[in-house]
Amino acid sequence: MSKSSPDPAGSNSSVSKAFRKEKKLVVLVDIMGATRILGGMSDVEQSQFLHEFYESCTRHLEGKGGSIVKYLGDSALAVFEDDAVMDAVAAVQALRKEFQSTCSLRGLKSDLRCNMHSGDIVVGDFGPQGFRDIMGAVVSGTFTLGSGPGIQVSERVYRKLPSEVRGGWQKRKPPVTYVLEGDS
Repeated sequence: MSKSSPDPAGSNSSVSKAFRKEKKLVVLVDIMGATRILGGMSDVEQSQFLHEFYESCTRHLEGKGGSIVKYLGDSALAVFEDDAVMDAVAAVQALRKEFQSTCSLRGLKSDLRCNMHSGDIVVGDFGPQGFRDIMGAVVSGTFTLGSGPGIQVSERVYRKLPSEVRGGWQKRKPPVTYVLEGDS
């Protein structure tokens, strides 16, 4: 019999190997008023609208170096390298502009809520199917940064912005967030 301590997760478990801590910039993009907008569409129209939104998110976010973690109905969750703040801001600005144009062409009134937070997150393959996901306080905090349209960043993200571009951001509290002015 072995004198080593037993593996509390079970002898076949890879729990300790499956999760790793990484410093990332977390981006949440959410369609404002999605219930209202989608409620006026057929199931097929809803599916097509969200498919186009997902394609646009992928094109803009991954095109600037981000990585889509998952789509959550009317939103997308992505990560960037922690120091890629300007790339993330440029990506969501372009995404918002395209989304607003798409909505206008369809006679819809909507916008995107784009929240950004940075810090340590847990990355891993979760559940029995091993779906890649992210967890932790920074991820949860990204969802609660702001509820209105536009780009909201945490103070931690704001501090990573170059000094010469900070003038366009308005401080809000509590909790302290910064909203990019004139980005509609």
